Amino acid sequence: FIDPGDGYTGGRAEQIIGAAIVGERDYWVLATKVAGAKGDGPNQRGLSRKWLLLACEDSLARLGTDYIDIYYLHKEDPETPLVETVRAMADLIRQGKIRYAGSSTFGAAEIVEAHDIAFIGPSPTHIAMMGDKVEAKRTMIRHGVPVVPGSDGPVASPEEAIAAAEITGYPLLIKAASGGGGR
Repeated sequence: FIDPGDGYTGGRAEQIIGAAIVGERDYWVLATKVAGAKGDGPNQRGLSRKWLLLACEDSLARLGTDYIDIYYLHKEDPETPLVETVRAMADLIRQGKIRYAGSSTFGAAEIVEAHDIAFIGPSPTHIAMMGDKVEAKRTMIRHGVPVVPGSDGPVASPEEAIAAAEITGYPLLIKAASGGGGR
């Protein structure tokens, strides 16, 4: 599991990772984050549809791949309606550019709202969430949202996490603890 972000070292982290996994792409679960500012203009940051589509294309190019397994919204954007953001992520899934949409820092209320928006309409969007707030993680499990534990460790017992995966039918997404040398 590899998890850089578009804002880390100005996108250079994605370039380094892309070069490192050439020829082994299918072996890796590749995640990245969006919301890093790339300039001063209103369409060079945040979570608007325009920026999400452009930023995804840029991340794909830096990573040297045609799809991202998990595309995280790195931080909230109070200037963009959440419905616009979630629908843009759903379009990226339908286009095959991302497999799962997610959030790395949303609070419990925003997670539930995004999940509800994602499941309106004929083709639901699969949402995976990661965060450091225990309350938010427990809310995700109660609502059947797949969880990727963050750096603070698991949100629930293995039994609770497995039960959430069985209820939703979604895979149990696990993020390895940092500091290890394995894949």
